[in-house]
Amino acid sequence: MIGWLIINLIQVSIDGPKEIHDRYRTSKDGQSTYEIIFNNLLSLDRKYPSYLRINGSIVITLAPPFVLKEIFNWASTEFLKHFSFDYISWVITTVSLKNINPEKYWDLNFDVLNRDIEELKVYLLDKIDNKELSSNELSFFKSWILDSLLPIYKRDLRDISDNYKPGLLGCIPGNDRVFVTSNGDYYTCERVNEAFKIGSVETGINLDMVNKLQLQIQDFLSFCESCWAKRICQTCLSSLEKEKTINKNYHLESCPYLLEIIESNLSLFCEIMESDSDFFKQFTFI
Repeated sequence: MIGWLIINLIQVSIDGPKEIHDRYRTSKDGQSTYEIIFNNLLSLDRKYPSYLRINGSIVITLAPPFVLKEIFNWASTEFLKHFSFDYISWVITTVSLKNINPEKYWDLNFDVLNRDIEELKVYLLDKIDNKELSSNELSFFKSWILDSLLPIYKRDLRDISDNYKPGLLGCIPGNDRVFVTSNGDYYTCERVNEAFKIGSVETGINLDMVNKLQLQIQDFLSFCESCWAKRICQTCLSSLEKEKTINKNYHLESCPYLLEIIESNLSLFCEIMESDSDFFKQFTFI
């Protein structure tokens, strides 16, 4: 098995140090999986020195309670600092957590979270300013915060006409992607629930359902046409859903928080550009 692995990119899910990883990633009998995974990585590294440090990638799923600084410090340790961190779910910003359901997201310490966010942003800016950002740190920050700045950097700079229509993360249900479940059901994407089923392997695409969704979305987006952030808003179809339907009022309630996030991202984007105007060019082809 190891011989096969060394000719392929190895991607491993570890959510941070043991006490964080084992909160959710246990074996079926509730035992820790951290030591098993980490020891296997160490064994592979001993047998094929430096291979993992070139081809190894770690996936971190951030989940509450959030302890970003602890995870970052763990990812920066001697062995792990050579890995890339390609995907980190939950792009965390303070304002995005103001409207959470406390029954769903427990043990949130906002003081700690705010402190971690601000300290890591200061750290990032200092590294960029001194041109000392390592590839490991770059992959960590890219997944955590830089990905949310790329739409600003890549925004359409042309004048827009009065007929410009806001998009939905460039996603048109049933047009540019289809998510297929293990049961063969078709959904608009992997983020939505059964309310957005648009067919199956057996029946094909339900065009009536697709057209209905597109009309609902266009009606919903009509109130965004005068918004200053319409070029760079990251509204997603999954964020419009409440009680298994597209709910305009639900999104209107969260819209102010989304705009706060965009303002915060714009501020950080400008600080990075002032420090290094070429910084985002490395992401041109992403």
